[in-house]
Amino acid sequence: MLLEKAQQLSELADQKIQSQKYAEHRQGFESRQQQIEKAIASLEPLAKAVKVFRAHGLADFDVSNKADKLLGFIIQAKKLFGENPEWIIDNNNFDGNLFKSSIDSLVKSVKQHLERNWKQYLAQQMPSTNDELLNLLAKITSFRANVEHIQKLKARIYDVKFPETESIFEDLEYSIQQLKKCWEDLSGDDVPEAVLIFLRRAADTEGAPLDLLTPEVTEWLDRHHISQALRIRLL
Repeated sequence: MLLEKAQQLSELADQKIQSQKYAEHRQGFESRQQQIEKAIASLEPLAKAVKVFRAHGLADFDVSNKADKLLGFIIQAKKLFGENPEWIIDNNNFDGNLFKSSIDSLVKSVKQHLERNWKQYLAQQMPSTNDELLNLLAKITSFRANVEHIQKLKARIYDVKFPETESIFEDLEYSIQQLKKCWEDLSGDDVPEAVLIFLRRAADTEGAPLDLLTPEVTEWLDRHHISQALRIRLL
């Protein structure tokens, strides 16, 4: 609704630019149209992102107060512009600073909500991994490829502040599932199952219980110089 009204206002300004009758005000109309089009451009990707978040049940925020205020401003401007097109090029009538500040405020608010909700979503979906331990495992030949893939997936996921389209959302979801599988499958041909179980638990934020630190595991950790990365924590 908000974008539609803004686009209609921009189209009306464009129509007047094309009219010979208003040729003397062409620069004023073009300047105002550019201002409106810039505002539309800043809102469009956010409108798409909100639609994506709603489709996945992640849009639990409400910016209707700011949106309604801006919508009212645009509707009123459209009405007065229709009655007298020259009205819009007068800064005393169409307050360009107020229009811009309203747009900027809405954009900032929506971005903050989207970024916050996406972070919360990632916190629920991403597997817990210990970067320090992963860096150590990357030095072991049998772990290197898997660890590097995990690190690349994490970097790709966290590089996006929030998905703006459904395709981006689906791509990130796929990357998260890949990351989970890579973490679960983290293994090496020469690594005992007991060691793998211990390492998976140790790399988790909650850590591994002491009863998993068997002599076999201890020997393997010492041989690969990983023991120094482990810390005992009493819960």
